[in-house]
Amino acid sequence: MLLKMLDAVGLSGVWPVVALSMLGTGVTAAAVLLCVRALAGDEWLRRAAPLLVVAPYGIWMVTSGDAVFTAVGALGVAAVAQGVSCRP
Repeated sequence: MLLKMLDAVGLSGVWPVVALSMLGTGVTAAAVLLCVRALAGDEWLRRAAPLLVVAPYGIWMVTSGDAVFTAVGALGVAAVAQGVSCRP
């Protein structure tokens, strides 16, 4: 549906799909870091961040439309992790 909406506003072709894939890849990495910070703390966040940069999944994610679905799922998991780790 998102691609149909982009096509309706005049953004058709390959480049909007590429932009969505790149955005999804970046959002996924950020959501994983949020999850690590919520559950393990800042020290593990600093340890995990370089691995996300050089991970081989990055090339697959940038070239696949599945990055958008992965980003939505990762944001959901990060939201649950934030909810679990917050203290009343």
